[in-house]
Amino acid sequence: MSVSVFLRGQMVLTMYGQIWALAAMAIERCIATATYRTYEKTNKLLGILLTLAEWILSIFWLYLAIRYTDWSEMKVYATVTSRTTNTIFSNLMIALATVEGLALVSFYGMLSYNKRRKARLGACCLTEKYQIDENIRATRLMIPMVWTHFVCFMPTFIAFPIYTAIYPSLDPRTYPVFLETFNLVPFYSVALPLVLFWRHKVLRRTLLHALDFHRVFPTAPRDDGKTHGQVQHFEILQQMWSMKR
Repeated sequence: MSVSVFLRGQMVLTMYGQIWALAAMAIERCIATATYRTYEKTNKLLGILLTLAEWILSIFWLYLAIRYTDWSEMKVYATVTSRTTNTIFSNLMIALATVEGLALVSFYGMLSYNKRRKARLGACCLTEKYQIDENIRATRLMIPMVWTHFVCFMPTFIAFPIYTAIYPSLDPRTYPVFLETFNLVPFYSVALPLVLFWRHKVLRRTLLHALDFHRVFPTAPRDDGKTHGQVQHFEILQQMWSMKR
């Protein structure tokens, strides 16, 4: 069992970390929404505290999952669960599913709240208007990533409690098949870059430039002393004047 926990525990810890990272992003956006008047003066202490909380909660969640593990149990398939911890692990999955759902709802709630606040803005300083616009922009960019996270992680969180309700003793013949069938977490690392590429214009442009798209190749010098850029500029101006006539 110790080898099984060592092999599977690393993956489980990273999965917990991603959930609590999503919760940390939701909390950060909530703070930015609530303190939009002074948020630009916030120092890095908030980020440090959220990062520490993310690590502490992830390690604590893994500790709860293996606290009552029967270390003498033999495993055919590497898991961190055993017959003595399946109920605890199921409850942890339900709690993480709740965190996932609350994070998704909170992003939509913050987007709606900031839109209403922007519509009610009257005579306020430019900094406040900018921060509200930034809150709306950041939330819109993050919602597709949150949905990707939700689609890839939620089936795993729901599948295990359903399985334990059907097979409380974790049948070694069906448990690996059931778990891997509904384990969509590995697809997150593939789906997230596609979503980022789709949503972020800056990333698209950076990638295209890295792949040598939109590259400007040097041209040979002209005999009349003019550059190709100057010639092209005046040709475009000539076309514009011709269209106006």
